[in-house]
Amino acid sequence: MSRKVICRICGKQTTNDIAYKVTINGKNNYFCTKEEYDTKQKEKESKDKCIRTIGDILGVKIVPPVMVKKVNELREFYDYIVIEKTFKECTSIILWALETKDFNSEFVKAKYIISIVVNNIDKVYKKHIKDLKDIEMLFARSEIEPEIIDLDIDRPIDNRNVSDISSFLY
Repeated sequence: MSRKVICRICGKQTTNDIAYKVTINGKNNYFCTKEEYDTKQKEKESKDKCIRTIGDILGVKIVPPVMVKKVNELREFYDYIVIEKTFKECTSIILWALETKDFNSEFVKAKYIISIVVNNIDKVYKKHIKDLKDIEMLFARSEIEPEIIDLDIDRPIDNRNVSDISSFLY
């Protein structure tokens, strides 16, 4: 007999025989589909990598909660990969600001760093989109022109001694 369960991601109600089950710390968690769960896991890994990169740039183990909140707000418009790339490109500006500016509190410092990122993120986003389009163009299938296929080769076959390689040497 199946019982009703709720998806941890979308909140949709389903039954436990249909839902995808994941056991975490001895507790069963149910999701609508495996694809939905995998997508959420990839997004979580991407976010964790972004937060680690921010911590490495700032030289701290724990990123201030204010900054994590602002990164989550940026996520509404940009992907975590773009946010991470922006932090990497603005590293020199951020480090300069941390060394030369005198901040009153951690909150002010975090807001200043986020404002640097927000001012540069659109440029990085456009560059990221351009790079993705370039990669797509490289792997796009180009149609083979029929003229190349229909070439008539009129070169006679040379049946000379196979061990003679002097014709290849110039």
